[in-house]
Amino acid sequence: MTILDRILNIFFFNRYLAPEVAPSGIRYKYSASDRSLLFTWDELPFDVRNGEITGYRAAFEGGMSVNVTREVKETKASYQGISATTKYRFKVSAKTGVNNYGPWSKWIMVEPNSIPYMEFKSNLFYCLETDF
Repeated sequence: MTILDRILNIFFFNRYLAPEVAPSGIRYKYSASDRSLLFTWDELPFDVRNGEITGYRAAFEGGMSVNVTREVKETKASYQGISATTKYRFKVSAKTGVNNYGPWSKWIMVEPNSIPYMEFKSNLFYCLETDF
């Protein structure tokens, strides 16, 4: 599909197609004091959106009892009650229109106990400011 076809479909015919790619640039921050995980990701580039992004579907799994898939409006999702010794995983997909979901990102694996004051991005670790 050419760029002109996309523009015609999106703006003139108001037909939203699913995004072509999964969100990328997924990062997370673990707060030991709040026992929470915050995931953020980059917005999709305009040329692969195929319409206005109307939300995201975020999936979070871990341990024996955590399996949550939910809708979020922004490029972030947070989870509370995180155990520092449990392994978790997270993935996200973007949507256009009502239910035109694009592909899922790859699972991001998280083990909070192994990275207590760090942020993960693209297989690199960055130290965060902490209160010692």
